[in-house]
Amino acid sequence: MQTAMPIVFIVGLLIITSAPAHAYIDPGSGSYMLQIGLAGILAAVFTLKTQWHRLRERTAVMIAAHNHGKKRHQG
Repeated sequence: MQTAMPIVFIVGLLIITSAPAHAYIDPGSGSYMLQIGLAGILAAVFTLKTQWHRLRERTAVMIAAHNHGKKRHQG
């Protein structure tokens, strides 16, 4: 996750600073971009679905560790 932040920052910076292209996107290109976007969304959903147990287990461990730390500091 830490390596993704610089990439997201760079892509965001490129999008913000880009100049208008005054270009035309033909239906084939638009369809291809839509297909890429949908494939990305479906890949994310599939990954989340297949890794759900693992994600839930790691989250439970982190919450338990956080709660254990709070109890230790309180008393």
